[in-house]
Amino acid sequence: MPKHSIRYIFTLALFVVLEFSCAQSEINRIDRYDHVWTKGNECLVLEDGNILLAGIASDTIFQQQSFHLSLHNDKGEILRNDFIYDSIYPYFVNYEDNMIQVNNDEVFYCYNGFLADCFYYNLNDYSIYNTDTFGWMEEDSINITPLVIKNVNDTLIISGQLFDAKTSERKYVITKIKDKQLLSRTVIDYPNYDGDSNLGRNEIFCVNANNYYAYIHTDLKGPYLYHMVNDSLQNIITLDPDYYLHSGYLTAENNIILSTHKLTQEGNIIYKSMKIAEIDLEGNTLWENELEDQIQKTEAIVDGVFYGTTLQTFIDKIIPAVDGNGYIYIGGEHVMEEDDNYSNAIIGKIDLEGNVLWNRKYRYYDAEPGYNSFKDIEPDQYGGYIVYGDITVFDFAVLPYFHRAWLMRVDVDGMMIDTTVNTTNPTLLGYHSFSISPNPADISIRFSKSLSNVSIRDINGRVVLSKAEVESDQVDVSGLATGIYIVLGQGVDGDWYRAKFVKE
Repeated sequence: MPKHSIRYIFTLALFVVLEFSCAQSEINRIDRYDHVWTKGNECLVLEDGNILLAGIASDTIFQQQSFHLSLHNDKGEILRNDFIYDSIYPYFVNYEDNMIQVNNDEVFYCYNGFLADCFYYNLNDYSIYNTDTFGWMEEDSINITPLVIKNVNDTLIISGQLFDAKTSERKYVITKIKDKQLLSRTVIDYPNYDGDSNLGRNEIFCVNANNYYAYIHTDLKGPYLYHMVNDSLQNIITLDPDYYLHSGYLTAENNIILSTHKLTQEGNIIYKSMKIAEIDLEGNTLWENELEDQIQKTEAIVDGVFYGTTLQTFIDKIIPAVDGNGYIYIGGEHVMEEDDNYSNAIIGKIDLEGNVLWNRKYRYYDAEPGYNSFKDIEPDQYGGYIVYGDITVFDFAVLPYFHRAWLMRVDVDGMMIDTTVNTTNPTLLGYHSFSISPNPADISIRFSKSLSNVSIRDINGRVVLSKAEVESDQVDVSGLATGIYIVLGQGVDGDWYRAKFVKE
């Protein structure tokens, strides 16, 4: 085994099966074991319908940090937890990790701590195979930090940063792996490198495994698009300086949908607000949508002093909508109301022209206000989405802060499908209650409120009946199978309403 691999001792594999009753899509806390906090970063909906989560955990006794993999069934129940410790630097775990499913049996996972590395995680026996292609290489004093992973035709493309301890230079690096073998490693200088630049954010947009664009933004230079063909740099495209990428997606037309932020000044205050844009591969802007009516702007700089709360307003990921009509975005929105300082987790949808179709806000309700955010989203097997996020709570009676990861399922319209627990603030869920009678029902149901744009969904969120207009506030449900259903509809006030009924 290479010397640097010995530094990674995967000492603890804790198998936990929790016996608890939960609804199909309740909001689930993911810290139901002896850890003082758990931070959620990544999720995967596996081909068998199970859900694999990745993040950072800290144990209760020593507060030792670890990388955390958690396997759940499609109801959110925990099947297995693995805690992966760095034996050399147990208290310097960073928050950067990425994972991607390679095939039915394996997931490829990269983490970025004080050291950094990647490995294959076997979904059958939960073993770990270290590729020995990352981490600290003592023979040449080079540290490679993997940050983004793409799987293109069974070729893993990993984007990151290389740091040379001998020269103190930082460079951009792209590594390709296939069948657990290193195919290539390409190292490229940053444009106009001045010796101090550090990679701020990056992304890869793959046309195919040998033709792709890499987004580069350093803390001092950029942003740029690197056009790579056959591991060779073809062109460097300078982007609009306002396009500090938070997340991006390459469309079927080979355009890039990206999220970014805008800074505006009012007196002595500089505000940060979010926007989404579409650009082509030459960097030309096709459209922009400033989301000021959807995501609250936040104070970034006041009298020259930076406010860290601006970090709580962001869009973390953009994916295609499951219905093919637009894109879904997730993230967080910082809110300041009187003395209450918190943030909402957000999920929204734009159409193909960038118009916002809906925007929902969720909050994990806790005794203390905290920073809520969605970090990852994946389509589920029912036509909706699995959303993974966390809340950062500041409770100085326990610790300066702690994280709680949370998992939920939403339908195609971003509505939480069902919940039986009181872990959400109902005023932020985006819908109100109304009554249905009779309940249980056999032939028809009557609403206590006049609604339009009504959809009836099964317990997994699939639409089984929809009506643009409802006559006499009554709907025929005789054709529905026996089971539990959820009704969503829009009132004359423009708000959304939800109720549940049983079909006999």
